[in-house]
Parts: sequence; C-alpha cells; structure tokens
Amino acid sequence: MPRRNKKAIRIESCIRHFLNEYRRNSHLDEKYGGAYFWNERDIQWALVSHLRERSKSRSIGSKWCIHAEGSIDRPRYVRTERWPTTRRADIVIINHNGFKRAIRDQTDFPPYEAMIEIKLIWPGVGRSNSEWGIKEDINKLEACLAGGLTKNAFFILLDSIGSQGERYDIPYYQEEDFNRMKTNSRLVIYHWPDYKKPIESIKEAKFKRY
Repeated sequence: MPRRNKKAIRIESCIRHFLNEYRRNSHLDEKYGGAYFWNERDIQWALVSHLRERSKSRSIGSKWCIHAEGSIDRPRYVRTERWPTTRRADIVIINHNGFKRAIRDQTDFPPYEAMIEIKLIWPGVGRSNSEWGIKEDINKLEACLAGGLTKNAFFILLDSIGSQGERYDIPYYQEEDFNRMKTNSRLVIYHWPDYKKPIESIKEAKFKRY
C-alpha cells in the first residue's frame, strides 16, 4: 500500500468516524436489514455534512472544500466510447485556494484532493443486481487516480445481509470480491458490514478497510 499523505489520513479518519456512528443513528431496524438510509442520496448528503462539520478541526480545509456531485472529465488513456460525456463523483474534496487561483488565472483546475463514491445495497437486492454498479464505481475511481484527476479515492459499500437461500445471514460481498474487482492499490475500499459468519445482531456488525 503506497504511503498516504496527511490530508488523506485526515479524510479517512472522518469516514471511519461516520461508519462507526452508522448503527447508533440507524433510521431503520433489523427487520429491514439494518439499512441506515433510504437511498444513496441520503448517505451522500449525510457524509457531506459530516465532513464539513469536521473539516476545520481535522485540518482538511474550510467547509467549502467539500462538495457533492463533482464533475469528472474523461481521464487520459480512457477511450471516448467508455467515457463519452462528463461524469460525476458522489463527493469531491478540493484544494479551495488552488481552485480559486485557477478561476482567476483561467488555467486548468488542480486535481481533486479526494473522490468518494458510495453504494447502498438493500436486503433482497442480491449480487446480480448490484455487482455491475459496484464495478463501474470502482473502475471510475481507478481511472481518475491513474489519470491524475484525483490524489485519493475512496469507495464505501454499505452492504446488506443475504436473505433466505442466498448467503443467508451474511453480507453479499466478501474480501475475495474486492480483491477481484480492485486493481489499483491507491484506491481505498470501506465495506460495512464485514462478516464471513452469520450475523446474529446487525448492530454488532463492523466495517473493514481494503
């Protein structure tokens, strides 16, 4: 794993704190699979708020460094048919002063300090309906790292628990899945929950970093 800069470590500490609080503030109970949010947009804005509240105390920058729906131009070496138009990242963290200078001097924007993608899986959705989207998000982040569009990239998977007949009482995804889908060691994946054995209480589920 490449050595991470101080800002990346500070951003990660906020992500970890957010995930540690995930169950304590849960919106839905266990009979709904322990889902915290109704949709990915809810998660996105909750994490934006969480990061903005801590941006100064964690020395990330002002709260205006944190933005939702950041634009992503096609990275170098990615074919047009694979990336035909400008895409979006769920959350981006910018160098605020660098962006202001670029606007003033009419030069190219500096790379993002970080990009964050979030994926939520509801109970009963299963692997077949979620794996393509997960792969797409991971490939997008890795292309942006390779193309110099971002210095750091994080993928957060809020997994669910398999229903009867499909990996019953264990998460849909496990370590071997991430080892297969991830090719860039600079990409950090956070997976919640991370259990290989049946989960008796989802409130006890913890996350793991890959």
